[in-house]
Amino acid sequence: MKFSVLFLSFSILLSSGIFAAKEYGDVSMGKVAAPAPPPSRTITQDGSSFFKHYTFDVKLENKTVNKKNEKENLASTSFSVETPYEAYIDLHHLAQVKKGKSVAGKVTFGLHWLTTASTNSIIGLDFYGAHFFPTIKEKGYSSKSENSIGLETSKNLGRFLFAFNAEASFLDNPSVTDEAFVEKIYKVGGGIGLVISQDIRFSMEVNNFKLMGIKSQDSPSSSSYLSISPKLSLLILPRTNLHLGLTIPTGNNLSDETKEKLAFSHLDGFYGRSINIGTNITF
Repeated sequence: MKFSVLFLSFSILLSSGIFAAKEYGDVSMGKVAAPAPPPSRTITQDGSSFFKHYTFDVKLENKTVNKKNEKENLASTSFSVETPYEAYIDLHHLAQVKKGKSVAGKVTFGLHWLTTASTNSIIGLDFYGAHFFPTIKEKGYSSKSENSIGLETSKNLGRFLFAFNAEASFLDNPSVTDEAFVEKIYKVGGGIGLVISQDIRFSMEVNNFKLMGIKSQDSPSSSSYLSISPKLSLLILPRTNLHLGLTIPTGNNLSDETKEKLAFSHLDGFYGRSINIGTNITF
């Protein structure tokens, strides 16, 4: 059986719920979650262990992956590690559910550069670098490696979390001959989270994606679109949450043929609307 299917099955058995990779509000991988109580990383640690806490995420998403508007179920698994040295590591894997094929992986190294906290307010600023590497050569899926740098900042104020993120990705040449090339992708976005009750949280995130240096016949050299992502999070067990989300894109004027040649199935909303359900557990 494919490794990705085993990884997914283990993930579901290990945990039956999802929430933030960072306790002050999940901004990792561009996602904003509703605010949590003051983060444990503001509490002094003795530094006796390299690992501070772990977060394991599983997400199933039904999304379009090509110009024929065919839907594909994708499984996203992530493993995040927080260290007592104000640094974190995120390992992300994307796979096809039906075929059991690995689609791509992503490794992120981040630094909590600034954190200030008072009784009811927390402000955080993180910097990170990431490498995205494709593992499949199939229509609708990118064969272009990406190197990214970015920052994430958030302000937790009582029951609310306000977040902002910016990222620049630089792409390598595709390894598939009929795939279109893009030089850079810029992402700028923000979000708001709300604690409705002890067990229910809601968040809304809006991101603007701008593709620069598109090299494809009958296509503009640049294009942009918005992605709107509401999400509801339910606490089902201690440290275990269930997430229900929707991604709604708007303003993407590229033709279906160009979208297929660009093959950015990993970009939120690039091909169209998608729904997802996920779980996570924090150790």
